[in-house]
Amino acid sequence: IFGGKQKTLKTSTVVDLAISLDTGKAFLSRFAVQNHGRVLVMTGESGLATIQDTVRRICRAKNVSFHQLNILWEEKLPNLCERSDLDELRA
Repeated sequence: IFGGKQKTLKTSTVVDLAISLDTGKAFLSRFAVQNHGRVLVMTGESGLATIQDTVRRICRAKNVSFHQLNILWEEKLPNLCERSDLDELRA
């Protein structure tokens, strides 16, 4: 969970982290990624159109093709008190 006040670069930071974890590129162009793998980003705030714009901008900065990403983006947040949501998230 990544939270904070509005306009504090939460979305950009999370997107950079997700792309770094997926591709192995340095996080924030500074911190090495030791192990990379599959990534799931769940957002309840910005919407997928805003996320996509941010992803494309960060991909350009990291010299990564948008189409090579293997990140699952989800705009529906689970209700962690609901067994069915937890089961779906686990799956």
